[in-house]
Amino acid sequence: MSDNENEKSDLWKDFIRDYWKFALIGVAGIVAAFIAGVFVFLWRVDVAPAVLGTPPFIGDWSVKLCILFFLNVLLWEFLIVGIPFISGLGAVFGLWWYRLSQEEKEKYDLKDKKHKRKPTVKDGGGVVPFVMAIFWFVIVAYNGYWDTPFSSWEFTIFVSFMIRALIWFLIIFGPPALVALIWWLRRELSREESAVGIPAEDSPGNEAGNIEAVEPEED
Repeated sequence: MSDNENEKSDLWKDFIRDYWKFALIGVAGIVAAFIAGVFVFLWRVDVAPAVLGTPPFIGDWSVKLCILFFLNVLLWEFLIVGIPFISGLGAVFGLWWYRLSQEEKEKYDLKDKKHKRKPTVKDGGGVVPFVMAIFWFVIVAYNGYWDTPFSSWEFTIFVSFMIRALIWFLIIFGPPALVALIWWLRRELSREESAVGIPAEDSPGNEAGNIEAVEPEED
């Protein structure tokens, strides 16, 4: 890991340790936006046959219908979820930035490009889709669709299996991730509290060492 990456990691740790309330607000906003996005997606799936004329079976879909459905979902996700989320995130960020001192603003300067890093394969971004795909295969087999041709699949069934895989993924990995996050926050906060404690040289145990030797007076 390079020095720039280490410095960026330290900045994130400092931010979460010093402004953990804003970090929690951001996490809560992301979770709320994600849940809202799922409901908006299910809503557009439900109204797609009436609005776009999508057929019930996957085998009858065309490339044109796929693109129209994708654009329709994207539009409503942006209107219902994207705009409120971006507005709220901007308000929270503006409030946080306004409260910073000039020294802290220079520390968290977003224009400093040396802290930017391009994502790489080592970031592990493909693990989540892989695990969710395994869950999806298990759900498909459990519901008896393992040998069913895709032409006989209803689109709503396909979507419901995807949502179930997502729910099981969150049930299994969500609580451990939350516990790990809380443990990390408590550890960082305890480190900060210990860092502002009494220095070792000023502690009561060292008072004897700080007493200067008194020379005997000559008669």
